[in-house]
Amino acid sequence: MQLRRNWRTSTVPNLNVAGFWDQEDPWGPWQIFRHAAEHDPDHTNFIVAGPWFHGEWQTAKGDSIGSIPFAGHETAREFRENIEAAFFRYYLHGVGEKPAWQVSTFQSGSNTWRKYAAWPPKEAKLTKLYFHSDGTLSFVAPENSKTGKLFREYTSDPANPVPYRLRPISPTYPVGDWRTWEVADQRFVDHRPDVLSYVSAPLDHDLVITGPLSAELFASTSGTDSDFVVKQIDVYPDDAQKPDWNVEQGPKPGQYAQSLNGYQLPVAMEVRRGRYLQSFEQPHPLVPNQPSNGMCRYAITITFF
Repeated sequence: MQLRRNWRTSTVPNLNVAGFWDQEDPWGPWQIFRHAAEHDPDHTNFIVAGPWFHGEWQTAKGDSIGSIPFAGHETAREFRENIEAAFFRYYLHGVGEKPAWQVSTFQSGSNTWRKYAAWPPKEAKLTKLYFHSDGTLSFVAPENSKTGKLFREYTSDPANPVPYRLRPISPTYPVGDWRTWEVADQRFVDHRPDVLSYVSAPLDHDLVITGPLSAELFASTSGTDSDFVVKQIDVYPDDAQKPDWNVEQGPKPGQYAQSLNGYQLPVAMEVRRGRYLQSFEQPHPLVPNQPSNGMCRYAITITFF
């Protein structure tokens, strides 16, 4: 709370660091940066974001995240040597130049560092993706139909909940896959009867996503509460990676599944509990069988950073 009160009054240059796949705090650095920017007359509020798990920017090379390589880039080392060191040289020793940017991110799709004067970038264009009742995902809004269902439904069984990590779930620390679970292949939950998947047509050009994402759901439940989880996933082609096994003998058991062929990479994931739609401080039960937003009384908005 003390930090929150001083966000708008700090006179100390701030270099916030965030990981796009931070398994512990993907939200905090962006909030500090956003609120500090509300009172930043000297423009000394900066943020750097890279393809990292929690703290990876200080502890590793950052040449990959999970099974995803970065084409020769050691992103964490590059951050420490080219950004962090230059920041301290300038503000502690008066050597060099003040950063000409406010936000620097590593764009993992193109494997390049990008610099922006603001966040979200002023040149970014708000784009909407639409869920269709036939399970497709499109930039084209669905048309009103008098025939066929306008919604999809599923049965959620509390005795068999959707796991957030592949079972059996390994220990959090000191070993296991806790650090990289946010980049784990999502096929372990795809096609479950209690998971709705919306799939776009194959992309015919690169799609750049820069800035905060949000998902607005219109939903109802037969109960009084429910967790709504939204994931944006980049599905790799089935031939994304050339085989590194003997072509005649084929892959060893499990080897193909560990490749990038068909890999479902989570770009962003977030959860929202229904009882907290109106207030995080005072929970309210959902009205059973009442569609959201009244169709629209409850609009479930989930925001990613």
